[in-house]
Amino acid sequence: NPESRHERPNRELRENLNILRMDQLAGRQVQRDILPREPPCCRGYCVTHSIVPSLYLSGDFVGYNSAFDRYILFYFGDVSGHGASSAFITVMLAFLLRQLRKRHVAESDFAALARAPQGLAEHLNRQMLGMDIDKHLTFFAGAIDVEQSRLRYVISGLSPAPILVEDGVAGFLPGQGKPLGLFKDARWQVHERIFPPESSLVIASDGLLEQVEKAPLDQSREHTLLRLLGGVSPDHQAICAALGLGEIEDAPDDVSVLTVIRHA
Repeated sequence: NPESRHERPNRELRENLNILRMDQLAGRQVQRDILPREPPCCRGYCVTHSIVPSLYLSGDFVGYNSAFDRYILFYFGDVSGHGASSAFITVMLAFLLRQLRKRHVAESDFAALARAPQGLAEHLNRQMLGMDIDKHLTFFAGAIDVEQSRLRYVISGLSPAPILVEDGVAGFLPGQGKPLGLFKDARWQVHERIFPPESSLVIASDGLLEQVEKAPLDQSREHTLLRLLGGVSPDHQAICAALGLGEIEDAPDDVSVLTVIRHA
């Protein structure tokens, strides 16, 4: 009869959808497992992250660690697109970055840590181009020498640009470079500045921009972020509350926020 003729294809479709759903959940778990477990706090500096997950596998990834009670290393990336291919690249990149740090620490390579993140964007760019995939990566890498209160960083096409909140005033960090994985001979400039006490560095994914309401007078969403962060105390939870992370529902893309706080 007609019902039995349709019953088998419908059952197979349900089974295939369930397999896909289980694969998505397994992939999400792998991505969660590579996230940092505990915020590193080192001589008044503390790095923390929050992620509001979407329903899909994510192209966002964050990482941070400290070395020799002097250097804090952190990075933030967003692989283009959604789905399994973007998620796979985040896992691979997180592994590469972890191995680099382990090598520098194992070899007590203080010179490399003092220069960090010099050469990192070029290294990741070569890795992505070598995979010959139709993906690119927007990226931020930072390193803080806590003894000198010095922040060194590289920006590779990240939008919105990282925001520094200093004396209650929020402003974008200067410097911009090409995304990774597109140009063979590209170079990225390392910028350097003092990281003052009672300041916050806020790095967010473009998923946050999609959630921000535009300000009046046709101001951009980026300027809305500056307005929201102006005057916010140097505290991760206060920053996330100001950005409205707790109010986001059914986001089409992951919303990721990484903060670096320096207390007095």
